[in-house]
Amino acid sequence: MCKHYLLRAVSQPSPSSGPPDALQEAELAVAEALHVDGFFAEAARRWERAARSGDQRAEAALKAAISRISMGHVREGRRWLRQAGQWGADGEEVGYVEAQLHWHRGEIERAIAAFEALTRRYVRKSQAPNALGVLWWQRRDKERARAWFRSALERNPDNAEALANLVSIDLGNGAPPDDAEELLARSALLRPWRPEAYVLHSRLLRHTAGEDAGRVSLVKAQLRRRNLTQPAAGIPIAREEAIDESEPGWDEWLAESLAEYALHVEEDAGRRSGYRAGIIATLPDPQAPGHRKGGFVLSMLRQIMGEAPFDRLLKRTSELSRTHWLDAYTFSALASWIHGQSLFWFFNQWLGAGAGMEFVLDPQAVERRGDGYRLGLSVRGDGIATPGAAVEVEVRTEGGGCERFPVALELGTCSLSVTLPSRPVRVIIDPELRWYAPRTEGRIIDEGVPK
Repeated sequence: MCKHYLLRAVSQPSPSSGPPDALQEAELAVAEALHVDGFFAEAARRWERAARSGDQRAEAALKAAISRISMGHVREGRRWLRQAGQWGADGEEVGYVEAQLHWHRGEIERAIAAFEALTRRYVRKSQAPNALGVLWWQRRDKERARAWFRSALERNPDNAEALANLVSIDLGNGAPPDDAEELLARSALLRPWRPEAYVLHSRLLRHTAGEDAGRVSLVKAQLRRRNLTQPAAGIPIAREEAIDESEPGWDEWLAESLAEYALHVEEDAGRRSGYRAGIIATLPDPQAPGHRKGGFVLSMLRQIMGEAPFDRLLKRTSELSRTHWLDAYTFSALASWIHGQSLFWFFNQWLGAGAGMEFVLDPQAVERRGDGYRLGLSVRGDGIATPGAAVEVEVRTEGGGCERFPVALELGTCSLSVTLPSRPVRVIIDPELRWYAPRTEGRIIDEGVPK
């Protein structure tokens, strides 16, 4: 069962509350990261300071309430929750926290009534229906639970928790839905920082492929547990006080990685060639210089965040480093804040665990279809690192044609079936070498297919 946490990250601040400056945004980002990491007292203190200073005060008050309640400080949490409502925090978010507080205190009937009221008032929101599904599941009413999970998905087909819950509710009976793997893959891609989809995938594999098959998925789930990057990756826990301004700049890992990433930018601009290919050709090499990997980490982060948010991250980083010391934890927190989702799983796997990734192209099947060709292939992402964004597969065809298709490899495997106008002759995974993985050479497609 997907746990339904009271201690969760709520939505990003609304535009109406005004954009924070670089330091304010970094402080809010670190507060969010500390809460996600389970440092509720420090997170609450930062949220309260932000609320009192007027920085995104409605959102800050709401998150202060969540952090306080997560600590067990219910009275103080309620006070901040009331304050958040008075300052104009989102009504559905406030009501959701109030309903979960009833649940947290064992007041189940009041929790059900509160969640049901939310479903009637906010007919397009899917959080409350999913919560009701979990509550009825806990009360052993699976039919009612399924109905609420489906209701959540009708309102929002991308509710990752409801997708995972639909699989989990039947998995214990040995009768997972036929599309279980597809549902879990969608859940993992939508909420890559959560471990539940990977835990459930491990259980699913044990049902279908044997006891040993799910171990990699369990390791991937573990990479989504908090604090793996501390202190193994040299990323310190965020400072007790405000971000340090005693010595402007950034720490060694961040400085070297940003400098190395500049070489990626030069290659993209056509001012350098063969840089990425030269590094990829040495993989896997545990002795490879860390700064070279750091450049790829930032390049992969751009793939996940998107070009505009990543450029905003670099701009904020540059602004902040002129007046304050910026460590890798703060950088990770700021990336998560701008992205709108926690990215600590990403930094966990590449910096904390030293995880690896390799793309594998399984045998392809090609057949003639009318005036075109049908290509079926399976792409695997081996290793315990996951991309967190689509990986491109390039198919080259006779006559110099070329088409690219995105594949999602969060759970390890993706099947692709495409129709092409010309005969396919070669397949290449990650043709632009955006991911820190050994190059997968394109394979010649079966020559026996009729032209």
